[in-house]
Amino acid sequence: MKITFITSGFGLSGGTKAIFEFSNHLVKRGHQVFIVCSLTPFIFEGKWFNPGNFLTKILRLVKKSKGCGRKIDWFDLDPRVKLLAVPSLAEKHILDADIILATWWETAYFVKRYSAKKGKKFYLVQDYEIWCGGKEKVDKSYNLGLKNIVNSTWLKNKLEKIGAEVETVILHAPDHQQFYPKKIEKKGKKTCPECIEGIRILIPYRKEERKGTKIGLEAFKIVKEKHPEVELIMFGQEPIGDKIDGLEIEYHLSPVKDDLRKLYNSCNIFCYPALEEGFGMPPMEAMACKIPVVIYNIGAVPEYTITGQTALICRAGDVEKMAENIIELIENEAKRKEIAERGRQHIQQFTWAKATEQLENIFKKYVV
Repeated sequence: MKITFITSGFGLSGGTKAIFEFSNHLVKRGHQVFIVCSLTPFIFEGKWFNPGNFLTKILRLVKKSKGCGRKIDWFDLDPRVKLLAVPSLAEKHILDADIILATWWETAYFVKRYSAKKGKKFYLVQDYEIWCGGKEKVDKSYNLGLKNIVNSTWLKNKLEKIGAEVETVILHAPDHQQFYPKKIEKKGKKTCPECIEGIRILIPYRKEERKGTKIGLEAFKIVKEKHPEVELIMFGQEPIGDKIDGLEIEYHLSPVKDDLRKLYNSCNIFCYPALEEGFGMPPMEAMACKIPVVIYNIGAVPEYTITGQTALICRAGDVEKMAENIIELIENEAKRKEIAERGRQHIQQFTWAKATEQLENIFKKYVV
């Protein structure tokens, strides 16, 4: 089959990573895959875009567009996958195919308008994207008649509540070739990873409120009061220096590939404080690296974890309980090792090969 993904950009993000993973495995299965990005910001291509905060949205969209056409250095994309940076998402720039997928709420409107020769129409929905678009227009994008494929039951329920039909749920996975346990040599006081003095707690840094960075820092402060020796390690795509909210941190800017694996393996506990997420792949990656995870019960978390066995989980926004779970892992070495090992074993069942087979089977239902 010839398969086209219509994207909002080729830049580093969890959603783009999933598109790339599917594409890699689809070409391995003998399909032709094209990933298309528009060089023109969408705001100039459609009338549905909310004109509020006009300048902010132009800057955001231009920034995304700059990712089109560049060499992908943050992901090992199979050379058989073709990246196409087109002048716009007008139909004349889109090649004919068997399957075409929207991957972002704005792209769904374009795919809806395309003629049948562009392929059977699907929508790979990876989050409830009202955080980056007007609710009315985002909700409508799920009700355009495209076949919606979602990555969690939580997202399936969200879409069905607004009247959208969901074709199937396909869970994401970690790349087990990239994420695996490997001992990292630590320096100074970090030479004792099994001691409280060597405990390194890793928390992602994200600006969006829904990503919960502020909540994670509040939980860490509670932990720090009881165990002042523990260290805070953070990573993200924005430079923030070596201090945040009065806390000293070791900060890693945009780690990818081997650097990201090494970062996970250099830490003892992974805290993921996101308050809402369509999926959220970092906890899976940490589990694959045999790092115990403390997380909120959001998105796909109930589908790839077992509470109290493969991760310590609590209600979203509960700062005290998140801190309590971290402290439990700090003070109970046996528990820390048990959660880490069970998490690693459990996450092995989730693979991109299985996910891609599910996706391929859905395509085969509609392509004769």
